[in-house]
Amino acid sequence: NTFASCKDGEHKVSKKSSETSRAIAATVASNSKALNNKTQIQFHIEKVSCGSCASKISKILKKDFDITDSSMDIPTKTLTFSCKPSSCPLGKISASLAKAGYPVSE
Repeated sequence: NTFASCKDGEHKVSKKSSETSRAIAATVASNSKALNNKTQIQFHIEKVSCGSCASKISKILKKDFDITDSSMDIPTKTLTFSCKPSSCPLGKISASLAKAGYPVSE
């Protein structure tokens, strides 16, 4: 995975070993619940440290996956969003976040 660090608005990115899709799927399964034909997903993203990080994640979800109802709790490093199970490519979402420097943790 790619990890990012934030210092004074500058993000530094470095490569780390990749996580398995099974670990991500297990995390999603344990952190999701049905919500009006949508599933609420929670990802733990350890590398989020500021509002700029949260804003970048929100933009990725909106631009790449048309997810408009995401929220990032910076103190707990928890990303929450909702999507229809049939149109929610969790592996692709996780990969896209990791590529941007925000890998999903187990």
